[in-house]
Amino acid sequence: PVLLSASSDGSVKMWDTASGRAKSTLRGGQPIIDVDVYDNLVAGASTDRSVRIWDMRTERIKFHGTGHSNKVHAVRFSPDGRHMITGSTDRTLKLWDTLSGREVRTLRSSSTCNAVDFSGEGATVVSGHQDGSVRLWDIGTGAKIDESKPHANQVTSCRFSPRGGMQILTCSRDNKLKLLDARTLQAISTLSHESFRVAQNWSRATFSPDGQYVVAGSATGTVHVWETITGRCRQNLTQHQVSAKKKGVNFSCHKLLRDDRSDCPALPQPPYHQTAVSSCAWAPGTGGWQQVASCDKNGYINMWD
Repeated sequence: PVLLSASSDGSVKMWDTASGRAKSTLRGGQPIIDVDVYDNLVAGASTDRSVRIWDMRTERIKFHGTGHSNKVHAVRFSPDGRHMITGSTDRTLKLWDTLSGREVRTLRSSSTCNAVDFSGEGATVVSGHQDGSVRLWDIGTGAKIDESKPHANQVTSCRFSPRGGMQILTCSRDNKLKLLDARTLQAISTLSHESFRVAQNWSRATFSPDGQYVVAGSATGTVHVWETITGRCRQNLTQHQVSAKKKGVNFSCHKLLRDDRSDCPALPQPPYHQTAVSSCAWAPGTGGWQQVASCDKNGYINMWD
């Protein structure tokens, strides 16, 4: 699978996870906070109040959306790729037509939007906000369906479960993750760890492809893996890896990705995160093989398998 990373240098990089080298660079000019991909299209949310779509085949900008009046913190393609949703500091979400580049409608909230995600069928969007709230939206009408406040601090991430979309994973600056019932937005369980600290307002957590696990990175440089059914913290991925194997998911550090630029600092030794982890992604594999990518504030990406 293709791994994408967004950077404060205004670029999006596509990585070859086998070799650990950057395959190509998509340039936008301003710091990019969030990135998403659909087929050959890559979307980047930027601090310059805009969203860009690149074509991976040509590495050129296909669309530049400038409807927001403040920083864009989040972007997500719809499941069919026909639309994308963006969330901004201007307290709005915007729905875009990815074919024409036209802004379809604006969804207005009372708080900065840090994170967004589409439901599996593409009819509903969930958004996470600075006021600790989570909101559900009907994309067809633009109406708010429901709202709850499961966190005591701002929500940095929200994702629908890949297992039928009946649960929503949220991550917050209150240093907790919650699993919410997607129908009622009521908390089903809380995931936490004594060393887990959320580092940024857009720190991302995610489900495993089968929905059985959750992964999130901490300000301590640790990557935590929880079981969704029991809420138990399954593994803490750090330089202090335990050698004992557990039944189920197990990870060890496989590779640390870096740029080939001459000014890129040397890889840390040992090759583990030595600063806050900003985001995590979990890729499906074949024959039970899986990979987790975690990115830290120093610009390094660890691959765990």
